[in-house]
Amino acid sequence: MILRILILLFFTTNTFMVNGQAELQIKIDSIRAELDTELKPRARIAKHLKLVSHYNFSHPDIDSLIESALSIAEEGNYKFFIARSLKFRARYRLYMNEDPKLIRSDIDRIVEISRTFKNKLLPVWSSGLNVEYYNLTGQLDSSKVYLDLLDHHLGEKKFNEKGYFHTLKGMYHQANRDYSQAISEYNVALTKKYSGITFIYNNLATLHIELLNPEKAIENANKSLELGSINLRNISKIFSLHILGEAYLMQKDTVKAIEYFNQVESLRSAPHNGKNYTSIHRLIDIYKTLDKEKVDSLLSDISSYELLEVHSKLLAEKGIRYFENDQLQSAKNNCLISYKRATDRLSHEYASLACDCLVSVYRKEKNTAKVAEYLSLKIDHQANIQDEKRIISMARNLATFESEKEKALLNQAHRKDQQIMSEKLDKYKLAGFLGSVILILGGVAMWQLRKRNKRIASQNKVINRALTEKDILLREIHHRVKNNLQLVSSMLTLQGRSINDESVLNAINEGKSRVRSMALIHQDLYMQESITGIGVSDYLKKLVKELFATYDVNPNQIILEADIQNIEIDIDTLVPLGLIINELFTNCLKYAFPDNRKGTISMSLKETGKKLKLKIKDDGIGFDPKNVRNNSFGTTLISALTDQLEGEMTINTENGTDVQISFSDYKIIV
Repeated sequence: MILRILILLFFTTNTFMVNGQAELQIKIDSIRAELDTELKPRARIAKHLKLVSHYNFSHPDIDSLIESALSIAEEGNYKFFIARSLKFRARYRLYMNEDPKLIRSDIDRIVEISRTFKNKLLPVWSSGLNVEYYNLTGQLDSSKVYLDLLDHHLGEKKFNEKGYFHTLKGMYHQANRDYSQAISEYNVALTKKYSGITFIYNNLATLHIELLNPEKAIENANKSLELGSINLRNISKIFSLHILGEAYLMQKDTVKAIEYFNQVESLRSAPHNGKNYTSIHRLIDIYKTLDKEKVDSLLSDISSYELLEVHSKLLAEKGIRYFENDQLQSAKNNCLISYKRATDRLSHEYASLACDCLVSVYRKEKNTAKVAEYLSLKIDHQANIQDEKRIISMARNLATFESEKEKALLNQAHRKDQQIMSEKLDKYKLAGFLGSVILILGGVAMWQLRKRNKRIASQNKVINRALTEKDILLREIHHRVKNNLQLVSSMLTLQGRSINDESVLNAINEGKSRVRSMALIHQDLYMQESITGIGVSDYLKKLVKELFATYDVNPNQIILEADIQNIEIDIDTLVPLGLIINELFTNCLKYAFPDNRKGTISMSLKETGKKLKLKIKDDGIGFDPKNVRNNSFGTTLISALTDQLEGEMTINTENGTDVQISFSDYKIIV
């Protein structure tokens, strides 16, 4: 009987998949037939882009379909369709891991069109693409800005793609290693109608690999494969196969891992499949101890991996093979290039591998100075690797803690419900007994109550201890975040020492001040008693002091008058607020007092009438708003962050510059 049921389920599932593929193919054939007829330009563009959507970026004609749609739209100056074609091309380039400059160019063109062509969808498209772009390039602060902007658009009902929005939130939290929140967002996304469901399951599978849970990773990757086969999603199929290989390798099933990794490399060779997924590095790791000739075969031509981070590892592995064959110069050349590419991408693991190779080469050449140099560099990279592992371990422990805490609370609630029901039953029984029996049962009930209270007290101790441990973990995370931001600031300082172009150097200094404005927040969070909010008065004093030092301003030349209300502000409010103040104050220091003029800058921040009001004023030379570039990063950042906090900004340039912003969306810690 069970066998019959399993056979029936198998055929039902396969019939569903076949029917799904057939239905999709009928739609594609119908659109292809319409394209052979006489169509108006707008209709032809729409049909081309509909085909791209049905093909899910997994077809040889994708490039030509998008470019044809864009060409027709540009010829007719159909701005909406130009933007829509650019949206498809930018997303396709993101999937195919093409040059980030090309992706950035497409997004910026959509932004430019939205300034002159008013359509509520264009800002939504550009915000979503910016989140994807900054997630891909690891610029998570910028990603958060546009994610909040997208949330604002969603609240104003400018779009209703909630599945897409929650997927982006999941990707952001996963990149931040907030695993519990990422899983929560992905689960919400799965309940919405969203065409990217295969990518959600792949992201969940990757997340469970990070949580050291290969069984869950296999389950989610197989779901993605099953759905992808219905919708002809070859790009997500490559990713699913790689995850399955990683999961089986984690389970020490090398045979299955090799099988899936080989399938990835086979699919990757197709011209229309994603080039940003590869398993060659994992195959090399496996074969290094099994078959050196296979390693040589895999490394024979690595040119197609040049745009990927893994290319630095392949160069190092090739250098190691050259060293083993006494080809020292070739080994050195490959590993030097590998080291540079790895450090450019901040890949400490691959940089460490390149250092190993170079130490071996220079040791054989008896170049003790170089041996010492690369040994020292390797130690630095290993320290960074250990820091990353500790952060991942803490995030993993935090996710486990959240899960266990939720189970404990549910169990406690269930036990309480059972106890309440039991007590009600006791009351019904007691109603039929005489006084003596009531006294006896009353004594028993008191004993049970005392026992239950002891048990609850014990459970509360466990929960309180767990909450204390979570508090410690959060403080450690804030400490690590502060250290990493400080590292970024230090790297910008080192980079600035080698730059002679003043405009570039100014941009680097501005970047440093933005990073420091955020680092100060995390520094205060782990040093003070509360980890949810910060005293804004002390924070702004530190921030202003940093800016005076950064721009080498004499406090006796430019006087600061501060009127800051002594309030404690939530971190989600203070990060964007701090960046806004950083930009406005920097502008005062840089432009208001040229030629060593003396002057005064006044700054006030107060809560008045359920609004948080910021005022920054200087008595400098002022400026003409028309001369400010609309596309300047500082202006864009201030505008986006002001919108995020639902602020209204006014600027008065008479007798200096007076900027006032009134925020509606903020949170003060009581």
